Amino acid sequence: MIRQLDWSNLRRRHFVPQAGFNKAPADFADTHNIEFSRGEDDLYFFQGALLRLDDKVDFILKRYDRSAELGVTTLWLPYDVADIQEITECVSAIARQLGVSGKEVLWERKNFNE
Repeated sequence: MIRQLDWSNLRRRHFVPQAGFNKAPADFADTHNIEFSRGEDDLYFFQGALLRLDDKVDFILKRYDRSAELGVTTLWLPYDVADIQEITECVSAIARQLGVSGKEVLWERKNFNE
């Protein structure tokens, strides 16, 4: 199960982009009632949502305003989720819960080492 968290739960944790989904934030908002808010970080302005999977792992769905990949939402996992197998399992579980098909996973960190 995926539930939304308030950004105040972030507690200065670092997150790393681990996968790109060929779905816009509006797609997730419409189908899963995820509320994306406007934010700003070191890179630029974005639309983002802080979420939790099965009360185990927090993750962020984010789309930068200046991204060249229109309609693509990036999945960010906590920095301490670093093992490739664990990353793959998290990406797969999150994609499954959000209804993202294999064809809609444009890239995933495991692909970088293959």
